[in-house]
Amino acid sequence: MFRRASLLIFGFVLCSASCKEGATETTIEPFDFPLSIGSTWTYATYDSVWTNPGSSFLSLVRDTVEVKIVGTTSLSNGIPATLWRYKYTNRAETLAVARTSDTVVFYSYTHDPMFIFPLKVGSAWGRQYVDTFTVTSQTLISLPSSLGAIIAYTAFTVDQQSLLPNDFSFFRYWLVPKVGIVRQVRQTFVTVASTKSKTSWELLSYSVVD
Repeated sequence: MFRRASLLIFGFVLCSASCKEGATETTIEPFDFPLSIGSTWTYATYDSVWTNPGSSFLSLVRDTVEVKIVGTTSLSNGIPATLWRYKYTNRAETLAVARTSDTVVFYSYTHDPMFIFPLKVGSAWGRQYVDTFTVTSQTLISLPSSLGAIIAYTAFTVDQQSLLPNDFSFFRYWLVPKVGIVRQVRQTFVTVASTKSKTSWELLSYSVVD
């Protein structure tokens, strides 16, 4: 069965008392994170860069990326994983995502996102003195349904700080149970070149396979 929703990019607002009450989970369990083949998410992405001290970010590129789980694979250590295809306007990438017990890891090129479940405000974990992760907040986010009604969903905010030689990065993810990552902001500062980049992702639509 599929869950489908069409989301307006500017529909991501914090819910007030006028929002219809939706799910109010206080944790996200590992099986609340979608990993089924065929699940698809479409995001609007915004890239900007800063090159001069004291200047503000300059918007450079708006793009759309389709993220789809297209198959399965095995990591070098034998752990099973799913293959996620990231299809941009002019390129495509495929990454492996693995779930082992209570942990979901995105094996990207650098700064691999890692989520240890259950997610709960105040939970924190790290990896090899390089990355630290903290669940900083739980909030209600309003997402418009296909009928136009405003429905409140519980979103958990996870902050990731990464420190590499000549590279300091900060990432923030918003996760909704049974939906996945609905929003993210990624900032990287390269100390040698004195450049800072920022990328924002906003969910436009999704189709999650149960």
